[in-house]
Amino acid sequence: MQNDKKYSIKAVSNISGLTEFVIRAWEKRYNAVTPSRTDTNRRVYSQTDIEKLRLLHQATAKGHSIGNIANLSIDSLKELTGTPAEHEIAVNKNIWNNIDPFKQVDICIEAIQKLDSEKLETELLKASISLSQPDLIEKLLIPLLEKTGQNWEEGKIRVINEHLASTIIGPFLFNLIESYKIPITAPKILFATPMGQQHEFGALLASAVAAYSGWKAIYLGSNL
Repeated sequence: MQNDKKYSIKAVSNISGLTEFVIRAWEKRYNAVTPSRTDTNRRVYSQTDIEKLRLLHQATAKGHSIGNIANLSIDSLKELTGTPAEHEIAVNKNIWNNIDPFKQVDICIEAIQKLDSEKLETELLKASISLSQPDLIEKLLIPLLEKTGQNWEEGKIRVINEHLASTIIGPFLFNLIESYKIPITAPKILFATPMGQQHEFGALLASAVAAYSGWKAIYLGSNL
């Protein structure tokens, strides 16, 4: 009889080596797995889900794009990577843990310049696996946004490049904010930009920091 035991997202994160944020992002963006829901609407995962996430973790750590492999079967993923051993996953996780956020900024900038949205998204997700949330924001996202704006002012990129960056970084930040489990008793804090201010990334970054700190961050949009 197949084991029908279900696991929480926290347990899946510990077993697979993926952060809860990445698991949710891969579900929402790529339909990599489809967890069940409890009566209280909490995600629960099967052993099959865990096996697939572990294989996807190993494959992406070897350079495969999650967008190209998310819907492969477990057998296909095993052929792609070889059956993963525990130590192999640990080694790949250590490799990702050695990511230099400052070099990652340059990689993301290059993807923006080349209009490679898939590369940009992959590199952001990769960084979110290896970096703590404060480092992700302070050492990667803020410098990335500052450099993107500077490149636009200096004519090194066009409006189309800036728009591409926005379509990837915006949802990335929204998913980051939504990834935190905030209790209903948490204090609420509202974020928005004032009338005439269309640039919203500062408010989104502040929302992510607040959510990480335990606030119920509510983003109301730009030009309020």
